[in-house]
Amino acid sequence: SPMKGLLARFINVKPILKFDEEGGLEITDKAFSKERGLKKLLNCVQNFARSRKISRVTVIHFASEETGERVKTSIEKSLNITNISVLLATPALGVHAGRGAVGVAITWG
Repeated sequence: SPMKGLLARFINVKPILKFDEEGGLEITDKAFSKERGLKKLLNCVQNFARSRKISRVTVIHFASEETGERVKTSIEKSLNITNISVLLATPALGVHAGRGAVGVAITWG
């Protein structure tokens, strides 16, 4: 809701989101700093990849190329994957996620 979003921005909450089986978004975790948020995001990626054969990883950033590259490097080291793309999100996504947000898309199988 708009009120929840306003409150989250006010107290600097960084939600960790994932798509569910139906394609909807669900909050899997929350962090109160960018660094903790990035660590939790990396943990989610590691947990997801643990039981799957990963074929492709893409890091998407929203006007934060440096953060996108940091996430890429962390994933490369932790999962031993080298073919990771880093892309700038479209304005349509960026306006909802906000400047500085980062996401990870994983293809497996």
